Amino acid sequence: MLVPVYRAQDGELVVVLVQRGEGGAHGGQLALPGGQRDPGDVDLAATALREAEEEIGLAGDRVELLTALPVVETPDHRLPDRPVPGPAAHPADALAAPGAGDR
Repeated sequence: MLVPVYRAQDGELVVVLVQRGEGGAHGGQLALPGGQRDPGDVDLAATALREAEEEIGLAGDRVELLTALPVVETPDHRLPDRPVPGPAAHPADALAAPGAGDR
């Protein structure tokens, strides 16, 4: 999962979250953009970038990946998560992708 961050005009650091659509295991929850690794993803960073583009319309070339954080095991999720912080180049990059199903 990507941890998209940017600096607002007032200098405040902003973390972009999505609200999951209704239904499913995570319906209505706030979350970082992310999801399951696809066979074509070369690594978890590629998964994070692809999922962020699908979920919030954030193009991978507009993000600078900093590092992969330690794996986070969550009790209600079958797969481990590895957060990848990445500053977004511009706040407009955090706009929701049309039809993504989440907000």
